[in-house]
Amino acid sequence: MTRGRGNADGAGGETQAGVEDEPLGPQGMKALRAERALVIQLRGERNAARRENEQLKQQLSSLRRAAIETCNNLIDQIESNEGTTR
Repeated sequence: MTRGRGNADGAGGETQAGVEDEPLGPQGMKALRAERALVIQLRGERNAARRENEQLKQQLSSLRRAAIETCNNLIDQIESNEGTTR
């Protein structure tokens, strides 16, 4: 396997004019496999964090609605009590 000067995303592609791809030795192949495994792992972690973030947003929204409802109920109760004490 060779590693050329490809795209910034690491996908390979066109090489610079006059620049030959250099073959990777065993250490280079090992490093490339480790790098690819790390990219896959990090993508998985990023996706899990996105899912968790979405769940937390939904929980926060539910808590906000519950807090507003509780405040409104307390206001109604206070107003009701004020009417009976006058």
